[in-house]
Amino acid sequence: MVLLVNSVSHLFPPWKRCITGWQVQGRSSGMHSPPTERHIRAGSFEHRFAIVMNVNFKVTEGVETHTSRTQVIQAEGVGFTYGLRKQFWAGRSKEYR
Repeated sequence: MVLLVNSVSHLFPPWKRCITGWQVQGRSSGMHSPPTERHIRAGSFEHRFAIVMNVNFKVTEGVETHTSRTQVIQAEGVGFTYGLRKQFWAGRSKEYR
């Protein structure tokens, strides 16, 4: 599940202030502008899933709406992972069954 959360978190832009920091002002600042796609693709082999998702599924809404929705998705993924970890906790030295 951690791999899924990491793959999803690299697919989506992080925080609005961070986005405005690396985007070039005066140019296209949509989700599929060259600086945004370059930022999303920055990474190594574990990001290949994110790259495929970014290429195949185009975002039709604004950057702010997309960012807020994807942050909710990330929070749900982390919450789900944490819940599974608590559910399957078997005690000390029995972490991995």
